[in-house]
Amino acid sequence: MKSLISQLSAILQLKAGTRFNGKVASERTKTAIGDSLRASFRHLVNLNFRLQNPENLGDKHVKALCEFWYHSGLTPKTIQSNLSYLRIFVSGQPPHLYSVFSVG
Repeated sequence: MKSLISQLSAILQLKAGTRFNGKVASERTKTAIGDSLRASFRHLVNLNFRLQNPENLGDKHVKALCEFWYHSGLTPKTIQSNLSYLRIFVSGQPPHLYSVFSVG
């Protein structure tokens, strides 16, 4: 798991400082995104997913996280925020991840 989290931290160093609109994100935003994503990947490991690389995040992982958050009693707003952070993370990733977040 250390390798997974260290890879995630390296990716966040490169990506977390820029918002969708291209502006610089605040330190508070960067910290919130990083904390949420690290927790999400730790949950995936605890749910017995064997992710070797954070960039291999797929729809089955996001669905498992949503179920975990729901059954853990998180509020819909918190789940929405967590999904928003995941959406930010997958921006610029391969298009197969976009299907997870499409509405339809």
